[in-house]
Amino acid sequence: IVERNHRTTFESAHAMLNHSGLPAIFWCHAAEYDTYIYNCLPTETAAGYISPIQARYGLIPDVSRLRRFGCICYCHIPAETRDKGFVDKAYKCYFLGVHHATQAYIVWVIDLNVERVSPNVLFDEVTPIKIQLSSLTVLVAP
Repeated sequence: IVERNHRTTFESAHAMLNHSGLPAIFWCHAAEYDTYIYNCLPTETAAGYISPIQARYGLIPDVSRLRRFGCICYCHIPAETRDKGFVDKAYKCYFLGVHHATQAYIVWVIDLNVERVSPNVLFDEVTPIKIQLSSLTVLVAP
């Protein structure tokens, strides 16, 4: 059963990654987000249809936080960290998942090439995703 679950998780993550158009370096975020989705959805048990989160903790998961993986989103820049005047108030980002501890959103800031966790995110799940992969470079620390 475990092997089947792993295969389902990685196939779903692979499908999400392909559909989003994000590079393969984000595969771990896709797999983690797929696991989060799986744990929120109800499955058949002896007690009826309940989610794994509900079975374990007795809480009904909040599915309103589920978004399309890799969609364009805009992460708020706090007033303390941005310049004064006519400047952007949000970074353009790609959605990568939900942070488990804080339930904030994990996003990839396109202009800064960094990952951020922020609760203040606006989503654009309608606009088709067109990513120039040549402009997306990720620095990996040794």
